[in-house]
Amino acid sequence: LLPSGVQVLIDLGLEEALKSTDADGGAGVETSELVYCAPTGTVVLREPRGLAAGAVAPQYSIHRGWLHRMLLRAVEKRIGEAHVHCGHSLVDFVQDAGGVTANFAV
Repeated sequence: LLPSGVQVLIDLGLEEALKSTDADGGAGVETSELVYCAPTGTVVLREPRGLAAGAVAPQYSIHRGWLHRMLLRAVEKRIGEAHVHCGHSLVDFVQDAGGVTANFAV
């Protein structure tokens, strides 16, 4: 997860959840270096990442599924499980001065 994305999660108050190894956490590992090696083990490329590269926010290595679960748990916590509907597809939406109405197919 690149520093720009991590910064958004930090701004949303999710940095601890990103790093957490509990059931709702993302188990992200801060990445400070990227290394590519040849099959013989010879280093082909080595470069700093995240804070080590001078970025404002860290970079994390994280399993995509764990990131999705962490985000889902954060949304459920903020708006309630009853307001999260998985398996629906957006069909269309209407926007007017009163807001937006979204229509979904199951």
